[in-house]
Amino acid sequence: MSDRTELIRPQLYGKNLDAPTTVLVLDDNKLIRNVLYIGLKKKGYDVKTAKTIDEAVTIAKSPGVDIAIVDYGLGEKLTGFDAITTLQRNHYLPVILMSARNTTLDGLDLGHESGLHYKTRGFVRKGDTTTFVDDIVRHVDRVFSPETERTFNYPVGYRFGQYISKEQWRIGSIAEVHRGKFVDSDTGVESENTYAIKVMRAPSDLCGRRVFLALMVYGWDSCKQYFNLCKRLSDAPASKNLVHLEHCNSIDSPGDSGPIRYFIEEFINGPTLREYLDTRESGILPMNQFLEIFSQAASGLNRLHKVGLAHRDVVPYNILLENIESNIPRVVITDFGSTRRIRDHREPVVMSSFAYIAPEQLRGKPGAIQADRWALGICMYEALTGVRPFQTSSDLEPRGKPLPFKQACERDEKLAESILHDTIIPPSVMKQQRITDGYITCPSAQEPIPEKIDNMIMNLLVKGLARMKLSSAITRMNEVARSFKRAKRRPTIDF
Repeated sequence: MSDRTELIRPQLYGKNLDAPTTVLVLDDNKLIRNVLYIGLKKKGYDVKTAKTIDEAVTIAKSPGVDIAIVDYGLGEKLTGFDAITTLQRNHYLPVILMSARNTTLDGLDLGHESGLHYKTRGFVRKGDTTTFVDDIVRHVDRVFSPETERTFNYPVGYRFGQYISKEQWRIGSIAEVHRGKFVDSDTGVESENTYAIKVMRAPSDLCGRRVFLALMVYGWDSCKQYFNLCKRLSDAPASKNLVHLEHCNSIDSPGDSGPIRYFIEEFINGPTLREYLDTRESGILPMNQFLEIFSQAASGLNRLHKVGLAHRDVVPYNILLENIESNIPRVVITDFGSTRRIRDHREPVVMSSFAYIAPEQLRGKPGAIQADRWALGICMYEALTGVRPFQTSSDLEPRGKPLPFKQACERDEKLAESILHDTIIPPSVMKQQRITDGYITCPSAQEPIPEKIDNMIMNLLVKGLARMKLSSAITRMNEVARSFKRAKRRPTIDF
């Protein structure tokens, strides 16, 4: 099997993610089932039909079903609302309600009632066959269309167990983060300490129910297990470069969003490395700051590796910077949702951007220490040159505009081929090339990359598994940092 074929057939815990969106149609009218089957098939959707709620539940147990279209009048003792409750509560399925009339027998507006109390994704009235099918297709398309901009699901003041949101802090592709306080259940008094409440995003935000099931349901027990391992590790004094973890929990929620999974962590009042790079001239760090940030980041990762854990999602968004402009900055690694034991040989979970994925991961091998080293090397390369060693047209797109999973895979196919086969240009050469081309104009950003750092990054980006150990990389950065300090006294020193 070629690398190309493996790339565009991604799986997560054995579930196909790039298969066509599957629609479940629940209606006791055979004609309506057939009409919707034909209409949705023409639009590229896979369709399954059911006559009764029991049939629908059997079909919904399949991880491949993504959305349900339910008729309100099922000709049974139960109504469409009962079916919606069952499909949402037990199977986390988004639902579109349809009906031949606009109101219930009690005179309640069906569209308003279904949206307000049952959190459906739309209401469609049965009418002219062509118009009706087109309306259904538009509603389904809207559910699976990518957001133009990510938005928070939970408002300020929302209670996550004993924690309350005080501010919507930042939002990512997998989770949203709130700044929050602990609230004593007996007295109602809020704690003085501030915490980061990291809430996993709803199925619709995670590119559909299949991804949500794989990440948030099937993998939740493993996620809790490794969270607790990392918590014990973060409690140790030697783990100052790992974010301190408190606990993880799950609470029920209305509609199809499934259980709310959230983590409580130490609150770091500072930017991510990604945010900080975006504020820098040409996206480049000065060498003294580069050494400070990455020696600490490497120390945090090395601490994980020493106890047999691999992070598996080392990207600039997961490196937090506290007091970065001071003389005593603190750099911490966060986001342990992908962390696994180094010898965990289950099918790999691709969580981060393709731009930071190691070649062996693209070939279907589990990510481990070597993949962490590779990803850190990519982060280093980017911090010194303003670009990653492997670029794609998607890098030019505005941030915060996610694509459906299948399209994302197709978009990044060329990038993955480049990671697998292209030769990496050394960061020193790339930086000089960008200076020559006029992309790096700020004098402070034009300082040369020391040879030791250049070689270190290239050793972290070896395409085999013989990459430089992080302990060696830390030693190398400390050596160069000492050279920089001596250079202040002796400007002619040769790095």
